[in-house]
Amino acid sequence: MPATMHRPIARPRGVDLWFVPLAQPAARAARLVAACSARERERAARMPVAGRRREFLLGRGIVRSVLGAYLGVAPCEVEIAVGAGGKPFLVAAGAPAFNVSHSHGLTAIAVTGGFPVGVDLERIDPRLDVGAIARRFLAVDEAAHLARLDAAERATAFLRLWTRREACAKASGAGFTGGLGATLAPTAETAHDGPRTVVDLHPAAGYVGALAYSASPAPVHTPDHALACLETERPSL
Repeated sequence: MPATMHRPIARPRGVDLWFVPLAQPAARAARLVAACSARERERAARMPVAGRRREFLLGRGIVRSVLGAYLGVAPCEVEIAVGAGGKPFLVAAGAPAFNVSHSHGLTAIAVTGGFPVGVDLERIDPRLDVGAIARRFLAVDEAAHLARLDAAERATAFLRLWTRREACAKASGAGFTGGLGATLAPTAETAHDGPRTVVDLHPAAGYVGALAYSASPAPVHTPDHALACLETERPSL
């Protein structure tokens, strides 16, 4: 049965940034999974690990619920397509732009009024082989910055730089191609170069993230009604 719809959330004036945990009460989790499309279910069915299948569907249900709140439609009615570079977008005319990242039980969703956006989220793993990855993927100044840090700080600092690169790649829709580090000072919290703004995120304890969007610096708002959007019968927001 279709959900009772209420007025949609207003389009963001800057960037709306949602952080939603995958751990949800059983009844809500079942509704989120039920909102997924047949194609999403088919994709999940190809995953060999049951826990991974469930996490994938929960994540998709969360994304559908949040985006449905902007469109004023039920989560199952949200139409999501994928562009040539693999970047998802909403099919509805004039719909907001969005991007999504998942990491170890946490989902980040960035929504804008229309300008391209990318978000990346990573859980900090102190066992990460920072040196080998940095030499292969990071710019020379970034790798040098990491080499000067204590071992205890290195994994967090590396993931800070990595999430910036991923967010930029996702915002452009071109995929991870490298070459982005030269414009981003390793110690800056926010960077702006021409058409692109990059912002460091602090999602939760043990996580780092980054936001990139194709616009001048804009307000970043974290909505305080995330859980309400996960309900089938949503309250007026």
